[in-house]
Amino acid sequence: MFQNLRSTRETELAETWPEHVVCAWIGNSKAVARKHYLQVTEEYFDRAAKLLVGETDAAQNAAAAYVRRALHYADSK
Repeated sequence: MFQNLRSTRETELAETWPEHVVCAWIGNSKAVARKHYLQVTEEYFDRAAKLLVGETDAAQNAAAAYVRRALHYADSK
């Protein structure tokens, strides 16, 4: 659980602060942060999907959700 909390917080901090600053605060290297802690969140997929399809009709949104899930599944392997 501690690593999950640490990972979540490091990801949140990295959204606002430069990576080298976050790593200094958390106490790890950029390589370790990238490999073990920084996450791609669902919010990132949602924001990207909205940019790709806009907020138009339901069919486009459903297709974007399918692509988002497929990309997330591929990244988790």
